[in-house]
Amino acid sequence: MKPEEHSGAASGSQQVEAAVAELCARGEGLVTFDADGVLWRGDAGDGFLLWQIENHRLLPAAEREARRIWETYRNGQFGELEMAVFCASILHGLKEEVVQADAREFFDRCFRTSVIPETRSWANRLQAAGVEVWVVSGSHRWIIAAGSETVGLRADRMLTVAAQVRDGVITAEVLLPVTYGVGKAEAIDRRFGCAPDLAFGNTFSDRFMLDMAKVGVAVEPDERLAALAEDCGWPILRL
Repeated sequence: MKPEEHSGAASGSQQVEAAVAELCARGEGLVTFDADGVLWRGDAGDGFLLWQIENHRLLPAAEREARRIWETYRNGQFGELEMAVFCASILHGLKEEVVQADAREFFDRCFRTSVIPETRSWANRLQAAGVEVWVVSGSHRWIIAAGSETVGLRADRMLTVAAQVRDGVITAEVLLPVTYGVGKAEAIDRRFGCAPDLAFGNTFSDRFMLDMAKVGVAVEPDERLAALAEDCGWPILRL
């Protein structure tokens, strides 16, 4: 790493630490965290779908469709937004309690060691100080709830992709707005009617959420988000 890159990384962390300390001192505010790539490394939503396929945890027809869609997605012929919707809708016909248990088992086995200590620490400190900490993710409700519990966050403070549940059974009816891309900003505005004090994201699709926040934070950002963060003066974290 070049000296200037190391300095920039330190500066980003220092800016975030100062903002977190200020909010903790106030004991109020709103902070939103993306999940995959921010609270933990990797994509738990995609990983859980693969785990469900490999362990035959979907209904037979749904498993066949999931295998087909996964190959299409791998070949770049199925978009990220469409995949976010698909991962939730393909759960149709399953009992919610079964999916919840599966998600906890998967996350504990496959993602517990991928939790990012720095962002977890900030999230936990903010929550303990009385700041409202919400996870806003393009992955679905059940896997994000499992991850949030592991990280130490309240599982009832999530804005995620979700399907309607009737009589304890998940349906194929995905609720709006879908919390991917601009949908994250729409969901935050609909739920709170105000901008987050801090928002953490890692991909270019998170730009809408970061842009609406008083301070947007780019966590190990992809190339396009890194360039945007530089232009906007957002802290960039290289953890």
